Amino acid sequence: MKKVALSLAFIAVLAGCTSARAPQLFHTTTQGVDAGKLKNTIVNTAINNNWNICEVAPGQLRADLTHKKWKIFADIDYSSRGYSIKPNLLYTNLIEGNGKVHRAVNNRINELDQNIKNRLRYAKGGDNSSPSIDRCPRYESVRTAEEGLIFQAKRYTTRAFAWAASPIRLKSNSKFSVHIRYDPSVPSQLKDSMYRRMTEYLSDYSLYANRNADYQLNIEFINTYEHSRTSVLDFLGLADSHRQLQVQAKIADRFSRPICIIDVSTRVDTSGVSGLVNKSTTKTTAAIATAILDSMHEYLLP
Repeated sequence: MKKVALSLAFIAVLAGCTSARAPQLFHTTTQGVDAGKLKNTIVNTAINNNWNICEVAPGQLRADLTHKKWKIFADIDYSSRGYSIKPNLLYTNLIEGNGKVHRAVNNRINELDQNIKNRLRYAKGGDNSSPSIDRCPRYESVRTAEEGLIFQAKRYTTRAFAWAASPIRLKSNSKFSVHIRYDPSVPSQLKDSMYRRMTEYLSDYSLYANRNADYQLNIEFINTYEHSRTSVLDFLGLADSHRQLQVQAKIADRFSRPICIIDVSTRVDTSGVSGLVNKSTTKTTAAIATAILDSMHEYLLP
């Protein structure tokens, strides 16, 4: 028995060691592709493969991806000579220590690199157009809270906070109005639930005002995904059914001048008895609203 236990411990240690990798730099040289069209190709590829992407400065982009319960960030530099992609170690929360990252970081960035190369081959000369993208926020922190039994897929909430301008502290009696950005691809019950949870939680702290509010809390749905198999498997807790949701909350003053940005990603389980009793929509929006309020108390409110 002792030998078996020692063997299992050794395997666990070995598995932990093999998951850590040195962060890789992916560099590609291009010919006949100007910098503007190369940027378009990178942006379109990232968006089509579920990466969020923003602009740090001319010639510099930053992409991020929710991978299971973590956030992976990648820095992308481009010019008329080519492009390079590397992990952003400041924000990625899959850092293993000693400057190494979990192998998933390199693997997912490698997939993005390969998809960009494939798009360049298909669209010779690069893409002519791309959607407009925002300037990148400078996050104060990216942190993940998770819970659940050891043999179950973990429930998690990842939140990141960034100032839009200079840091400020608001008065304790500040009032916020809540606005949900219209998006026809998001189910109406999800938007309604998000509005109810956010106004309810703000009201619990005497922070909500329907009219004449001091500040605006604008919520945009970035990505939503629901996985389910059959009701029988869900009830038995065997299907790993879950819902994932990513939103971005932007707080502005009454004149719409931006103050800060809060990015939140969450995953809640929807299988088993608890998943059936507690509607996935309610559980998901409750986790999002809690994370937004936690960030507001941490950075904005006294």
